Amino acid sequence: MKLYSLSVLYKGSAKANLLKAAYDLSSFSFFQRSSVQEFMTFTSALIVERSALGSRASVKEQEYLCHVYVRNDNLGAVVIADNEYPSRVCFTLLDKVCHVDYLSIYLSIYLSIYLSIYLSIYLSIYLSVCLSVCLSIYLSIYLSIYLSICLSVCLSVCLSIYLSVCLSVCLSIYLSVCLSICLSIYLSVCLSICLSICLSVYLSICLSICLSIYLSVCLSICLSIYLCICLSIYLSVYLSVYLSIYLSVCLSVYLSIYLSIYLSIYLSVYLSVCLSIYRSVYLSVCLSVCLSIYLSIFCLSICLSVCLSIYLSIYLSIYLSVCLSVCLSVYLSVCLSVCLSIYLSIYLSIYLSVCLSVCLSI
Repeated sequence: MKLYSLSVLYKGSAKANLLKAAYDLSSFSFFQRSSVQEFMTFTSALIVERSALGSRASVKEQEYLCHVYVRNDNLGAVVIADNEYPSRVCFTLLDKVCHVDYLSIYLSIYLSIYLSIYLSIYLSIYLSVCLSVCLSIYLSIYLSIYLSICLSVCLSVCLSIYLSVCLSVCLSIYLSVCLSICLSIYLSVCLSICLSICLSVYLSICLSICLSIYLSVCLSICLSIYLCICLSIYLSVYLSVYLSIYLSVCLSVYLSIYLSIYLSIYLSVYLSVCLSIYRSVYLSVCLSVCLSIYLSIFCLSICLSVCLSIYLSIYLSIYLSVCLSVCLSVYLSVCLSVCLSIYLSIYLSIYLSVCLSVCLSI
């Protein structure tokens, strides 16, 4: 006598839906249990689908006996047992299973689960908030008192030590640094300004005088040599060419006309007179014109030389003064700052150590 399965199903319009099922398949081998369970599930659904509402029935399937009960609200139950199991006990079991208030059970289970989850979340949040608030208040009060005491003690001790140790060091370093920086800046600025002014004035005067003298002497010598050379070349070339042409023409004409009559007297007189007059006039005119032109060029060259000398002297004086002033100021500032910082640091450290030792001994 064996009871194999108990299933609760809902009979729908198309098919029956399994709600819950329990199986006892210990009498079967391990490899047969899955197939037997599937067979019982399929048979239970098929019997509920083919049963009418409000009916009870017993159906034999192979070596099993299936007992079914379907209520009027489409809720059904199926028991599968062997042939020896009493049918009255099976139907009594089906009545008890079908008349259980599943809604109340479901609601009770749902409410218990929901309430447990809600209460756990709410209580965890509430407890965390309360604990955090309490801990924050407690820690704030405790830490404020503890920190105030610790800080007061530490500050009193540390300030006394810090003020006694740091004041001597800080004062010495501060005074040495300030004095060295101020003195170096002041001396560098004063020296740079004085040197720049003196150098600029001196260089401008010296350069202007030297350049003007040099340019005037060079230009005068060059122009005089150039004029002498040009005049000599011009006169020699011009006179030789012109006289040769003129003499050849005059001789050819006059020789043809007056060769027989006035050859000896006229040529001698004429040539002497013409050559003397022409040479004097030509030389005076050429010399005056050339001298005027070259003198104008010479004056322009002198003006240009003077202007160039002045411009170059001013430019070079400014450039050299600026360069020298910058270099000297940087070099002097660096040297003075280093020397003064070393000297003042040594002097102030010795002086302050002596003063502090005297004060502490007193």
